[in-house]
Amino acid sequence: MRQFTIQSVTACSLVFFLALPFTWAAEEAVEEEPLEIITMTVPLGGTLEELRDFVDERDKELNRLFPGRLGPHLVSRAEAVLEASGKILADPVISDVFRYWTLRRKAFAEIVLAYIDPAKYYAQLVAAVEEYESLEGCEKIVKTVETHILELGILLVTSRPNRDNPKPLRLNFDRFVDRLLFFLETYPDRESASLVTRLEDRIKILPPVQRDKMMLTVAERLSPHFLKSRDAIDRDRGRKLQATARFLSLPGKPMLLEGVLPTGEDFDPETLKGKVVLVQFWQMTCVPCRAEMPIFVDLLSQFGRSGFEVVGVCTDGGGGAVRNFINRTTLPDGDRITWPILVDKAASDAGYIHLAELYNITETPVLVLIGRDGNVVRINPSSSALTLEVEQTLYPKTADDDEETER
Repeated sequence: MRQFTIQSVTACSLVFFLALPFTWAAEEAVEEEPLEIITMTVPLGGTLEELRDFVDERDKELNRLFPGRLGPHLVSRAEAVLEASGKILADPVISDVFRYWTLRRKAFAEIVLAYIDPAKYYAQLVAAVEEYESLEGCEKIVKTVETHILELGILLVTSRPNRDNPKPLRLNFDRFVDRLLFFLETYPDRESASLVTRLEDRIKILPPVQRDKMMLTVAERLSPHFLKSRDAIDRDRGRKLQATARFLSLPGKPMLLEGVLPTGEDFDPETLKGKVVLVQFWQMTCVPCRAEMPIFVDLLSQFGRSGFEVVGVCTDGGGGAVRNFINRTTLPDGDRITWPILVDKAASDAGYIHLAELYNITETPVLVLIGRDGNVVRINPSSSALTLEVEQTLYPKTADDDEETER
């Protein structure tokens, strides 16, 4: 059996699980019991009382061990709860209270199984929520099960192969985002919106190409939902998602590049016309930003006469602070910052748009490579391949070049 171990679940996910409105976590301390795989036998022909006691005992065991001790030792317990619950629910004369009590424990067992082995049980959990939707009075159960479908789904759509899970279960990301959007529209509360934050945090740790593609999908699909909200916090989230989509969809489009220089003078974007431009969003307190700057010196030395330019956009500090930073900063080999720097903090005072806000640049450094036609060639190019990227943008290959290479 392919296991989805607790190491695959982030700490924030576990905290979230324990904070759900429909939680069965026992208050007593976890007992240090053996974790061997045991076989649970449901009472054959047992009375309703016997079945209830059996489910209650297994449910308490699951609560003591979940989520901190996920593993195959819980599978037999959870499956036994499902079997015994099925027998209880098949009785047509049980009370509504007893039925709801049983459904809660059945749902919990299904959630536990999905976390232990999503490859085997995740689809069953998805099917189960449809069953609960058809039952009267199960609205809280529906929301909790659906929340865990999405919470676990976030882990699955952002998972990468590792030693414990060499072939993680893959979900269709577009369909997953559609499901998340439907959930947000059905339950427009702060708890539901927090799922988006967790999804964004998980996406951020993915490789750049995968990260940007997934984040663009999230931003484009979810921003309209938040923008139309009556809640100010949600609308702000919507604006940021909209700005993220604007940035990630830049390739093939022109990028707004305006503002003021540290001297207080307006920057003239016409000076960049016909040039290949590398834009760096940076902060004075950002060490990785400064580490990239010697690369810019080399690129300008190598390609400056061929129509290459660098433009920095400093997202922290006013004009005086940025000017002092430039004057006192010496790069390796005694080089200095000689390329134009836009002071983004001073943009609105001069009647310009804050570029960091326009493109939701919240972490630096961020690089954007612009071609001679003024359209963005690439966002977030790799620093290690930057020289090659700039060279290929300055001297693009033609069909004749390819024919010459073949000869």
